[in-house]
Amino acid sequence: MIKKILLTSLISLAATQALAGDNRKNFDTNANGLIEIYDLKDLNALRSLTTDEEIGLYGHKELCVPAGGCVGYELMNDLDFDTNGDGKLDAKDTYWNKGLGWLPINTENFALEFNGNGHVIKNLMINRPNLKNVGLFGIAQGVVFNSLGITGPFVNIRGGKNVGILAGNLNYGTVYSVFTTGYVEGEFVGGLFGQTYSTSIQHVFSTASVIGNVPGPGGI
Repeated sequence: MIKKILLTSLISLAATQALAGDNRKNFDTNANGLIEIYDLKDLNALRSLTTDEEIGLYGHKELCVPAGGCVGYELMNDLDFDTNGDGKLDAKDTYWNKGLGWLPINTENFALEFNGNGHVIKNLMINRPNLKNVGLFGIAQGVVFNSLGITGPFVNIRGGKNVGILAGNLNYGTVYSVFTTGYVEGEFVGGLFGQTYSTSIQHVFSTASVIGNVPGPGGI
């Protein structure tokens, strides 16, 4: 039985790895207009976008089924910043970045949907006390976040001004069915967002510990 379970797990892992990366022929296999994010490498590739006309992955915006192209992204798995699975965050993990941790993604000049599909992003760490607008996303403009959690024993976010776990600064956004846990420190901070403006927020919660000016303007 143990061998059978192990074999099934390995097959599942191999299938996921085959779907991830930049060599896919289709980035939207379920044809719902959302590009599929399978791992942190896929997520990291979002930072190269500059306008909503470029919504794609690894420079391939054409690999989407809908005629009008894709409108956002969706998680297909839980993601974990403890990338080697040894129960700690350090230089052996891919996004350690010499102790600075994750560099926030900015979507300042375009709107998109980010659907977690009920998955969680685990152990997000950012240690950038001199950086403004800090979170998984830095400045998020017009983004729709839904069905997502950010949690884990190593969630620790330190930034300058406008600091949150999901986004440092969310403007003209929509947020529902989102939760976070962890620790946040900075000026104008929140467990979810350091600052928001003209944003619709429903069915969210955070049990994060926050230190700083709490919350920032519109922060949560």
